[in-house]
Amino acid sequence: MLPGLIFFSLKGRDGGGQEYFFGMENGRKQEFFCALKGSWISAVEGLTDRCRIYRYQHGDELYKLTLAKPHRLSWSEDDLSAISKLLPSDAVRCFAEGNCLQIVSINADKGKGVCHICELLGIDSAETEAVGNSDEDIPMFRICGYGIAAPGSGDNVKAQADLVMVSAPSEH
Repeated sequence: MLPGLIFFSLKGRDGGGQEYFFGMENGRKQEFFCALKGSWISAVEGLTDRCRIYRYQHGDELYKLTLAKPHRLSWSEDDLSAISKLLPSDAVRCFAEGNCLQIVSINADKGKGVCHICELLGIDSAETEAVGNSDEDIPMFRICGYGIAAPGSGDNVKAQADLVMVSAPSEH
């Protein structure tokens, strides 16, 4: 890494934006989580007849629920509507990604993660760049000074980006 260059990443296996971390060249790592709380959790976890449920925790704190249908089966509008009725709209948000429905804190998105990291590092978010390929990356594009849509991004993501990549560097 170049001297003075700071690298940070918004981490999440699925791009859900629920877990943020950054690293600096001295190897320091710091993590932040937005916990899920409430009686609604047990109602959602009771849906095991419809899907497989994965809990993501940091210590005792639950920060994401993933409801997964069998491979290649997507969530219908009726499914989403029924599950949304179980959720407190002022505390959580949910979004579908293929066969998975992700439930995270309303406070967990990549744009907020960038703001928090920039504040900690004492840099202006307008001096940062973001690369992404899903709707979950759009809040990050809006915060950063420059948003880059990765190859294969959806039209909505491309429309929000400052630059659209046609191929990844490793494809050359």
